[in-house]
Amino acid sequence: MVQEQGNPSLKQKLDKTIALLEGSKGAETKDFKLPNKIGFGIKNKVKNNYCIVQTIGDNGNIDFKVLPIQNNMIYIKETDTWHMATANYILRYKNYPMIIQPTFDSEPYSLKQNFEGAFKEGRLTTFQRFYINVMNLSQIKPKTSMDGKTILIIGILAIVAIAFIMSKVGGG
Repeated sequence: MVQEQGNPSLKQKLDKTIALLEGSKGAETKDFKLPNKIGFGIKNKVKNNYCIVQTIGDNGNIDFKVLPIQNNMIYIKETDTWHMATANYILRYKNYPMIIQPTFDSEPYSLKQNFEGAFKEGRLTTFQRFYINVMNLSQIKPKTSMDGKTILIIGILAIVAIAFIMSKVGGG
């Protein structure tokens, strides 16, 4: 059977689809990596009071920069704004200091404030693991263990019941 070069066969299409699906499974397990423009030379810059800054624009656009921290502030050229950069706002990404900064807000993302807000509103996930474990344990039915005494009592009762039935049937 001769195939035209422009149209792949059904088997080829299926093989290509399977390869794409298998490739996507591998992509799910890969770790996040910073863009190359950020990752190159970051070690030396961090020693000189620089920080990785993830900016979130008004339209939801995310960008990464490496900016110096000057007097507990960072300056973003694109928006011509200064933002806070104190120790309360500095997070860690693979042992590098990082700040998540919305460009429309003077304060960056704060782990402490977000945690306290979630605690007050009852959105913490710390108890989810506890509840999930309780639900899983309630689904597991405990095995009944029969020790020697229980088996002996059941055996004696069975013999007595058989003897009683035989005496009624045989005596008749």
